Formats: sequence, structure tokens, C-alpha cells
Amino acid sequence: HKTDAKFQLGLASLVGRDVAALQARADGDFVWSARGLDATGQARILRLMPGRQTRQMAQQLRGLGGATPIGPVARQLATAVDGLSRGVTGQARFAASHRDGKFAVSLSDIGLLSPSGAILRMPGKDVVTANPSGLFLNGMARFGGGLFPSGRAVFKGQIGTLNFQPYVADGARLTLAPTRIRLGPQGVSLKTVATLDGPLGRGRIAGLSLPIRMEKGALWRGCLPIRYRALRIAQLRLSPAAMTACLGQRDVRLAPVRLVGVLDTSPIRFSVAGATYSLKGGHWRVLAPSVRLQSGTDMSVLTATSVTGQSTSAGLSGDMAGLSGSLGGVPLSASQGAGRWRVTQAGLRFDGKMMIADRQAEPRVFPLLADAIQLRLTGTQMRGEALLREPKSGLLISTLALQHNLSDGRGSAQLGVENLSFNDRLQPEAISSVTLGVVANVQGSLRGQGRIDWTPQGVTSSGRFSTDGLDFAAAFGPVTGLSGDINFTDLLGLVTSPGQQVHLASVNPGVLVSDGQVRYRILPGYKLQVDGGRWPFAGGALVLEPTILDMAQASDRRLTFAVEGLDAGRFIAAMQFENITATGTYDGHLPMIFDAAGGRIESGRLVARGGGTLSYVGDVSNGDLGLISRFAFDALKSMRYERLSIDLNGAIDGDIITRISFAGVNQAPIEGGRTKLPIRILGASNLPFAFNVTITAKFRQLFDMARSFNDPSILINQLIPQLEPVPRSAPPEPKPVHPAESSPKP
Repeated sequence: HKTDAKFQLGLASLVGRDVAALQARADGDFVWSARGLDATGQARILRLMPGRQTRQMAQQLRGLGGATPIGPVARQLATAVDGLSRGVTGQARFAASHRDGKFAVSLSDIGLLSPSGAILRMPGKDVVTANPSGLFLNGMARFGGGLFPSGRAVFKGQIGTLNFQPYVADGARLTLAPTRIRLGPQGVSLKTVATLDGPLGRGRIAGLSLPIRMEKGALWRGCLPIRYRALRIAQLRLSPAAMTACLGQRDVRLAPVRLVGVLDTSPIRFSVAGATYSLKGGHWRVLAPSVRLQSGTDMSVLTATSVTGQSTSAGLSGDMAGLSGSLGGVPLSASQGAGRWRVTQAGLRFDGKMMIADRQAEPRVFPLLADAIQLRLTGTQMRGEALLREPKSGLLISTLALQHNLSDGRGSAQLGVENLSFNDRLQPEAISSVTLGVVANVQGSLRGQGRIDWTPQGVTSSGRFSTDGLDFAAAFGPVTGLSGDINFTDLLGLVTSPGQQVHLASVNPGVLVSDGQVRYRILPGYKLQVDGGRWPFAGGALVLEPTILDMAQASDRRLTFAVEGLDAGRFIAAMQFENITATGTYDGHLPMIFDAAGGRIESGRLVARGGGTLSYVGDVSNGDLGLISRFAFDALKSMRYERLSIDLNGAIDGDIITRISFAGVNQAPIEGGRTKLPIRILGASNLPFAFNVTITAKFRQLFDMARSFNDPSILINQLIPQLEPVPRSAPPEPKPVHPAESSPKP
């Protein structure tokens, strides 16, 4: 038996897992027979609404790609998916059958339309067939509109080919090669190649080729080649390149890459040891990136241990670790850098810290910590600011402001020193080895400005610094109250212009002198040219004669002091020679040699301008003096000399041998009690005498710094007076005048 009938169905709503159909209707004919059920007709859906999963997909698309070519494409696709939220209308002719417990259906002349403009049309008979063997497509389909990609597809059974029109979205362009698709019971498999043109940070990439493969409903796992035709970011242009990317379960891994190009007109090379991209969060990590930029004969190098980042709608951002490198002719290098970076429309920004070091083989300055770094790169222009600190103490040394042009290798750095204080926490030798062995125990502060300029032709530098008062121990003795300005014509080489001058409140090269002036200049090679110095001294003047001191190596440093118009009495008092008084005016020279063992006077000589008086009133140390010696010492109680010279030799922190030679007549009568001559000369005066007297004694003004090298208790007692002084053995008593070495000649 066979039954024919017509039917008409209407649905107010039909809710599925991720779709809801509202106001659906179907009408047609059906035949019921012993073989089963057959039905044909027309189906219409007045409103098909997407569900929660479709909305989640739109949300995921919005966060995909960031400032890469994928970003505009993904955001436009998200807008297209959102357009489906107003519903989709559709219609199709259908034929359905149910025989032997098996159901089959085929659709013909399918048409879907959204108010957003999206369409899908599959004209023809039985273009979609579903039966127990699977899903089959036959014929041609057209699709597109509503911001979706447009194209056509041709299907034959479970195999099809999709041809897409180029998809343009906000400056980006996506082109898909003919896409091969296969339908199977375990899912869809497809294979194609996507080519992208579009933004990359502040630049643009063209011809980025990305193979896409899907196997049985999942992305294919394996390694595929990636290529690009051109890449430009600001003034950076990279040549075409190919690399290998391997797709895993959670990320995409990039094999080692080498890229070449130009920055403005300068050749540049990039390399990375590898990279990863997270498919879930969009995070990426680059391993051991390296950049080398050739500018003329100079090479700029920048490397890092790793760079991490993420693409967002605001741009690219992430972290850097193990940053190091140098910029062209800049005489400084960076290492141990770490911080945060960001690429926006304004350029590249880096905020962090690193170590800054002198690039010379023999560094002029020890490495400094640069923190609070703010570095900006706009095109080829780099600008930055930082604070430079001594790494161990963390004390601020200087501010740094830097600008550099990557294209021509020109730039400059400004150094600002507001109040650099030297004390027990910071000494100059912590900053530079140049001062080691030259000055020690520095107390005080300085301020000033420095500038370094560089071009491909070379580096120049200058600076001006000043101090209101520095105290220190120098190779030639303790110095207090050094003040003045210093002008460097070569700051890095520590070279000054001529005519530098400083004021010294006091200096003790063996004899304390105060209120002096020294004129000097610093020559290349760390040589100090002393043009002269002058101090008031013992009623006259102590004049430092011109000399050149090599401060770059341990060697004898020779200083010669000229004595002008010295008052004998005041000089002997300053030298603290016991039991001796004198009058007169002296001139002469005091050559001094300073080395690692200390300082000494060598062939010093003072000569009286004219006459004067001399008196020794001490006790005679040997009771067994002979007659002539007693007679001579009586005469020494008061002598008027016509000629006198003083020779000095010896270590200024040890025994000084002083030889006094003079000739004159006695002024005080000779005591009879001490003269037992056969000739009675009791009360005799104005007798002629010639004396050669040798005095060996400790120099009273000790050279504290040199002594402190062998006896640190001196510095400890000076620097920490509140502590109990370090006990030291008492110095030996000064040796008296040696009669055996005296040669009185009455």
C-alpha cells in the first residue's frame, strides 16, 4: 500500500546547542509505503540566531594578533561574526527518506542571508547530502558579504576546493591560496597558504607566507616554512627571508633565524637562537637576539639573553634580560641590562637598568650602575636618561643624558655632577684607578658638568668641575682645603687646558705650609705639568718649581722647592730643632723625591744672604769632652756669623741629616770655669770661629700618608677619634748634637 499526502510544519522556536531557530516553516509532500517514508518540500528559516559559542569566538578574535597583520583581519572577522547576532534567514529545497531504519536527507538550492549582508548560496540539486556514509557536498557555492571573506567553492563528494578573494581589513590584506578541503567522519582536513600584508608595530610587513594545515578537525603538528617579501619598521628595511616554524600542541616554535637589511642607509643584521609563540595567550619569547649595525667604520652591537612580549591593540610590549652591547663610536659599553620595553606609534621605549663600562682595554673609569633608565628610539633617533651610581655603595656619581643617531653614528652624552661627596663610604679609587697611589683618604665634594661627543671620525669630550674644599693625602704630603675649578679639554683622557690653578689651604711635603697657589695643567698620558706654586713660609716664600709628574705609573716623583727670603728663626722653630736659635735671611732649594717608600730631601741647601746670629744653648751630652770642644761649645752660646749654609738630606718621615756650616765671631764671653787653658782668655769675645755641625734628628712634620701604608693605626686614630687609640711604641728620643762629628776651628 502507498499513501500520498501534503504536509505543512511551523515552529515558533527550536533551540540547539549553539543555535536557535525562530519561526521556522516547512511544507511539501510525503509518500508512506512499505519501503519506508519519502518526503520532499521547501524549508524556510525566518530567523536563525547564533549562540554562546559563536559570541565567544568573536571575543577571541578581537584579542588576536595585536599590532601584527593578523590583528586587523581578526578584528574585522569579529565584527562580521557579531553581525550575525541580528539573525540569519534561509531557505532550501529538501528531500528526506527513511528506509530500513536508515535516514538520509539532501538539500538543493540553499540560500542564507543575514541583515549584515553575509550570504551563502549553493544552487543546484542535491548540493548537500547526509546519509549513514557521511556528509557529501556537490556543486558550487558562493559566499561573502557582511565583512566576511568572499569567494567560491567547488565540491565533489567529500573533497572540495575553496577560492577566496583577497580579504582587506584596515590596512591589512589576507590572501589564501586555493584551499583543499576533505570531509571525514573524524573532522575536516584542509591545506592552504595564507599570505599577509599589513602593520607590524610602527612598520609594515609584506608577503608574509604562512602555510596552514588541519588534519581531522585539528591543526596539523609539524614544521613548515615561513617567508616574507619585505619588512619595514620606521627607517628599518629587511631583505626577503625564509625561516622554519614548528607547530606544537600549545605553541609555535621558530628555528634559529638570520636576517639582513638596512637602517636608513646603514647595513644591519639580526639573528636569534630561536623563538616561541603561545597559541593560547599570544605571548612570545625570543632567545639570544642579536643586532649588528654598521655605520661607517663603527659597529653598533646589541644582544640579550631573552626578549619576551605580547601583541595587543596598543602595540608590542614585554621584558628584556641579559641586555648588553655598544653604540658605534660611543666610548661606553652596556652589560647586565634588564627592564621593560614597549613599541607604540611613538617608537620603542625601554625602562630598566644596566652596567655601564669604559670600552678601553685599560678602563679609565670602573663600571658604574645605570638605573632609572628611560631610553627612547624614534626612527633612527635614540634618546635616553639615567642615573650613574657606584655599584658597591649605590651612591650617585652623575646624571647621564644621551642622544644618538643610528643612521650616521653621531651623538653626545651630558654628565651632570651636582654634589659628589668623598668620605668613608666613597673614595676616588672606587671610580677610577687613575687616582690609586696618587691620592688617598679624600674628604670633601665636587660639582660640575661634562660632555662627550662622537662621530664616525672620532670622540671628543670636555668638562668643567669645581670644589670648595678637598682634604686628602697625596704623594707629596697631606693636603687640606684644595679649592678651585678645573677645565678639561679631553675629559675621557683627563687632559686640561693650560693655566689651571688651585688654592691649597695647607700642604705638608715635610714642612707645613699654608695658603698657597699652584698652577698646573694635565697632559695626555696622565702626566701632571706643574707650572709653579707659591706659599708664604717662615717670613719668606716657598716656591714650587716647574716639573712634570707621571701619574700613570709607579715612579719617582721629583719636586723642587725654592726658598726665598726665609727668616732663620722662624724656620728653625718650624723645624723644631731643639736648643738652637738663629737670625738671618736664607735662600735656597729643597729637592724632594717621593716614591712608594715615602719622601726624602736630597741635596737640599739653604744659604744666608748676609750675616746673622746663631746660638746653641743645650747641655753638652758627654761629660768627657775635651778642652777644645768645651771651648767651642762656650763660643756657640752666641755667635755672629758672616756666612752660613744649611744642607739637608734624608727621609722626611725618618732621620734628617742637617749639616750647618758657618763662620763668625763669638758674642758672649767665654766662661773661665769651663776653660782650663794655659793662656788666660777669660771673658774673651769676638774670637773668629768656623763650625761644621751635623745634626741627625726625626723630622717633626711627619708624612702621615706614607707612614699609614706601614702603620695603619695612624689613619685609624685620625678617622675614628672616638675609639680608644691604637697603642704604638713611643718614637725614639731625638739624637743630640754629636760632638764627635763637630769640627770647631777657633
